[in-house]
Amino acid sequence: MAGLSKRMWRRANRTDGLPGPGMGRRTDPAGAARFAAPRISVIMAAFNAAPFLAAAIDSLLAQTFPDFELIVIDNGSTDATAAILRSYTDPRITVLRPGRNLGVVGARNLGFTSARGQYLAVHDADDISLPVRFARQVEYLDNHPDCVLVSSDIFRLHASGTLTRTDYRGAASPLLLDWMLCLGNPIAFSSTMMRTSALRALPEFLRQERCYAEDMDLYVRIRLQGFLARLTTPLLMYRVHPGGASVRHRQEMVSQTRSILLEQWGVKASDDQFLPQESYATAASVLAGDEGLLDADAFGRLRAALLRLQTEFLARLPDGSEPEIGAVQRYTGKVWEQIVCRTLYEQGMDALWWKAFAWPASRPGGATGRRVVALLRGMFSRLRR
Repeated sequence: MAGLSKRMWRRANRTDGLPGPGMGRRTDPAGAARFAAPRISVIMAAFNAAPFLAAAIDSLLAQTFPDFELIVIDNGSTDATAAILRSYTDPRITVLRPGRNLGVVGARNLGFTSARGQYLAVHDADDISLPVRFARQVEYLDNHPDCVLVSSDIFRLHASGTLTRTDYRGAASPLLLDWMLCLGNPIAFSSTMMRTSALRALPEFLRQERCYAEDMDLYVRIRLQGFLARLTTPLLMYRVHPGGASVRHRQEMVSQTRSILLEQWGVKASDDQFLPQESYATAASVLAGDEGLLDADAFGRLRAALLRLQTEFLARLPDGSEPEIGAVQRYTGKVWEQIVCRTLYEQGMDALWWKAFAWPASRPGGATGRRVVALLRGMFSRLRR
């Protein structure tokens, strides 16, 4: 595909040394798949998903790890979704029809009540999983019993068919992933696989009051039971299109993400005698994706909040975490760089005081004014996509 080298595509789809009989649909001669508990339960909520539904389901049936059930919730669709689902005869597929639209949270919660697998995977009805996704994630969870959720890096699949990578791709240790979650949502829900036992230990799977950021809310709650992981190999093609929920409900998502960030920072946002609450409010809004214009004062508040949050996070690290301190600091600097570059792109080079660009030189990987300027050209090209 355009935008992706052949070498990268082959690497993402390697099947050597992995369990499973190979790609393609599987038939169960005794119908055992319908009754024996599978290793994986996959939940897919579908509402008027006809344009992309078949591609999503086919990508699951092509998994090299075949021991799964697919629970599709037809959430009151009025298009050809039902007809597409009827065309599949694979015994691993179960279709639930609640009779009315439950919303995406209600539909996924309904699917969760029917899940029988040791592991639970989430898959959107417009995304595509690469053939080795389940094999890689099952292998990781089997080998890391303290991990409660494993995700993966992703490709963005654009309407043109072009594949692009995310801005925050690359290695992320569990500790770094914890820090990334303190500043936003670093995990694509459709790339996740979780321990069903850990999910059932929660008071509820997804919370309706956090709709459109229910995935981030779940990560914050489930990580209290174990660590989160993200595989560096992209195992999912995340479809970007105008009908996607992240586009149609962007403002709701921003608002809920902001609330989740402030909840995580809790004590700092209310009791910190050294930093005004307004600084955390500004930081939460910007990190959640609020596209409002920032002036120099707002940048000062944002910078102060990021530094204080990072300082307190590093202070809580256990002994022996020194090698990861630099990764945490570099990530904070990268977040700062992206916010600065975006603001410069939208407002012009004279919109901010130059000193607001400076990130402390003692922070490894921190941005300086010259570094920001050097990054602008690449940032502009990404913003135009």
